[in-house]
Amino acid sequence: MKTQEQRQAEAFTRVKSKHVITYAHLAMRDLETTAYASKCGKPLDGRRVYVVGAGPSLAKNIDLLKGVSGPIMCVNASAKPLAEAGIIPDVLVARESLDLSDQIEACPAHTVALDISSHPATWKAAGDRRVAFIPGYPRHMPLCQMLGERPVFGGTAAATSAVALALMWGARSVVLVGFDLSIPPDGQVYHPSAPRGDLTASFSKEAINFEGNVEDDARCHRSGQEPPPKTVGYTKCLALDFSQELYSQPVWNEQREWLETTAKRYVGSVEFVNATHFGAGIVGWRNIPLGELTEGERKEPKAFHKPKGIDPEKAAQVRGVLCQQAAVLETAAREMLSSRGPSMKTLAAIPSLHLGAPFTAPLAAHRIIDAPPGPPLARSRHVYEAFRDVAAAAQELLAGTA
Repeated sequence: MKTQEQRQAEAFTRVKSKHVITYAHLAMRDLETTAYASKCGKPLDGRRVYVVGAGPSLAKNIDLLKGVSGPIMCVNASAKPLAEAGIIPDVLVARESLDLSDQIEACPAHTVALDISSHPATWKAAGDRRVAFIPGYPRHMPLCQMLGERPVFGGTAAATSAVALALMWGARSVVLVGFDLSIPPDGQVYHPSAPRGDLTASFSKEAINFEGNVEDDARCHRSGQEPPPKTVGYTKCLALDFSQELYSQPVWNEQREWLETTAKRYVGSVEFVNATHFGAGIVGWRNIPLGELTEGERKEPKAFHKPKGIDPEKAAQVRGVLCQQAAVLETAAREMLSSRGPSMKTLAAIPSLHLGAPFTAPLAAHRIIDAPPGPPLARSRHVYEAFRDVAAAAQELLAGTA
């Protein structure tokens, strides 16, 4: 029987991988005109930074955010609740491969930090507010080396990525608000005004069952992707006041573990505070009510000083290398397919077929994972056809002809 983690990885490969890797290729065409997170210096140096998630407890303390003078970083899901409270965040962070352009356009944040795998419409909507970051996944490491850019090791969520960016930009203190990472007894999953605010949960013996989320499900379909499952396995975690056990789901548990690991890495140099009104306890983060951290009247957010994009000559060089790698992958795959059977030449090439194009080869994963059952030779042809096709497509994406 497959574990929850294995099922989650397979779901990502089938549903998301094609989109996120395609969009990352498209983003490479904007290297010259997009600021990069690691080049922004230390705009938050020495500041206490408030990172706002969209958990249901946000409704209990959102008004208190009007009394903080430190920078506010939100995620796309918490942007609307903040807007309704009259709060303008300094930075909005988004990572979705869904089209979030309407949310970006509606948020007056001065800086919009986007994963390079964000949906093209989201990318475009951010305009000159856009600051890109490269998440620290294995497929991106060679790309970071070529660009000379530091990846952001921010886990898999926009909220944890916001914490990682705050630390990269020099924050001396990070305060979490709306980071429930669990479901309260009433079954409310998010702040009512969040994009998935109508989502509710009930609990069976072995799973969490979700209802609602109609509008966000429609957004998924418009973006060519399947909505999240309505039934997931659950884990349990202690409430932040240790008063009870709460239901959580694996993706939230991963975020909590990331936050705990991060607190250990920066112990003694950064203050970590959990000011969420209710939710999971996070080891290494002090529980302090948000009301005790207010500092006076909220100051008008200021735009970050953002550097220009990559030097045009270097950008063209990186795209050229990526195109060359994709071309080699395509040629190798075609040679495999042209052979009537295994040969010493083709067998020798198999182990390194995709290693020379680590940025492009993962584009084939969603096809390879569902290779049809049958003789090994037929399955091999399916794999090589997938590599051939995506390598050709990648060259068109990078060259701007797709």
